Amino acid sequence: MKNVSQSLVLLSFIFSEVHAENLNYNFINPSFLGGNPNNGPMLLNLANAQNSFKAPQLSAEEKFQKNLESAIWSKRQALILDSMFGTATVKDVYGEYDTAQYHISIKADTENTGGTVIIYTDKNTNISTTVNVSAN
Repeated sequence: MKNVSQSLVLLSFIFSEVHAENLNYNFINPSFLGGNPNNGPMLLNLANAQNSFKAPQLSAEEKFQKNLESAIWSKRQALILDSMFGTATVKDVYGEYDTAQYHISIKADTENTGGTVIIYTDKNTNISTTVNVSAN
């Protein structure tokens, strides 16, 4: 009788209805790609700790010089655009300008009427770049 009852119990397990659900696994290791998005700050801190590149620090004098050059370029660009589309005349823009890094020459374009030529030369490398601005 004992064998029969054990067989019945075994058969009931075999023929019983089985329930299952999807296995959901969240990664514990924050370095594993595809893990929890809340691990982003930790991953960023790990990357920053491994980054050996440091941006060069500019001195106050270098920052001032860079800002001054930027202001000169901005003023010249504004005058050129104003001469093309606004009330300023082209002659307000012409001239020679020197900065720490560049020599800038702005003059009338002799080949195209009404145009402007901007030539800026890098003082360190002596390489010149010419920009032709058409009035049309």
